[in-house]
Amino acid sequence: MEIVKKHFAFYPEYQHGVWREGPCANAGGNNCREITYTVPVKGCGPVTFDWNVFPGEDAEATWTYNGTSPKFDEKEYPLYATLSEDSHLIDSPALGKPLPETCRFK
Repeated sequence: MEIVKKHFAFYPEYQHGVWREGPCANAGGNNCREITYTVPVKGCGPVTFDWNVFPGEDAEATWTYNGTSPKFDEKEYPLYATLSEDSHLIDSPALGKPLPETCRFK
């Protein structure tokens, strides 16, 4: 869970969600862990973010972001910043823009 939290920094209004961790569905014995974060998003209701984390060599871990449920246009909401490969935070393209009145589902 810590590797996901390190790469996704949720903005203050979205920091009050619930984190969960468990085995991946269809993991096939590869020690995959599923990480989810559920938080209310204006106009969309409860939104769950989903990642898979796989153990790597020398205590390294790799991860895959699977997106949200329900699926919606994350570029319209200032939800989180991401950590770049050179350890700089990249802000959401929606930062500073007004929130949509209704959820824009994909």
